[in-house]
Amino acid sequence: MPAFFDHEIFHLYQRQAVGSQAPQGDEPAWWTMWVEGLATYVSQRMNPSLEAQQVLWYPQEMVRRMENNLPHAAALMLRDPLSAREIREAISAASLGRLLSRCERAA
Repeated sequence: MPAFFDHEIFHLYQRQAVGSQAPQGDEPAWWTMWVEGLATYVSQRMNPSLEAQQVLWYPQEMVRRMENNLPHAAALMLRDPLSAREIREAISAASLGRLLSRCERAA
């Protein structure tokens, strides 16, 4: 349960740090992956004794299945050049850059 609380509390911080720079309307898949992925990363860093399964709260076989399919999953996510460009722009945006550096300092 601690990883769950850390994950959700980090979402509050994300909303404050990103503010109006977050995509408006229907969120693109890359944004959801960024937001959820970063919150999951932070919750795992704050609970290093937990296994990935305990942090992710997904079906047990999902971690194993994804580990075996990471290259394919990444290729599917990056297939659209516009999505890849949007990802690069968002990651390099000032507020997201500050957010990432704060996370790295906290880790």
